[in-house]
Amino acid sequence: MKLKIVVLVLFAVLFALPSASQAQGNQPIVLLASSDLWLYDGTTLTNLTNDGHIQEAVLSPDGTRLAFVTWSPLSVDAVERTGGIGGGPLPADVKVMDLSTFEITTVAIQPADASFFVDGVPDNTILRMGPTWSPDGTRLAWGEAHYPSWAQDMNRIVVFDFAQGDTTVLVTNLPEQAGVP
Repeated sequence: MKLKIVVLVLFAVLFALPSASQAQGNQPIVLLASSDLWLYDGTTLTNLTNDGHIQEAVLSPDGTRLAFVTWSPLSVDAVERTGGIGGGPLPADVKVMDLSTFEITTVAIQPADASFFVDGVPDNTILRMGPTWSPDGTRLAWGEAHYPSWAQDMNRIVVFDFAQGDTTVLVTNLPEQAGVP
């Protein structure tokens, strides 16, 4: 099944190549297929990750880095232990890949006391979504929510500053979202 998806995506990229390369200039073409990242250089499709749990990815404005949201290790462990968990978002981390070295840096992980689907231990996780770059590529922002409390002060927008190497909560108490209690 994964091979079919990759072939279909490759066909779509090849079919749209003239307009895609004109629109992106010198920026790489990066695909999110089968929950992994792939790089297309005009002739070769290269698998960048073997994660299998990447949910969202976004290229930096200068095309040198790629930010993505992927399941945290505790999500992977919970799914493996239980054989699957119902629908909805899972606890996730935010990572950034340098496209010249392919080095991956984690910029947001689960709290030290995080737990998810562990018998006798209350769930305590952070759901993350929607990374986006600042126009100059010096900062990365994403949304967070605490599970299972959905506490308003944990429904927030967080920013990672690459120059400072730190994370700041930008806004809290965001309005409730569809599907969130």
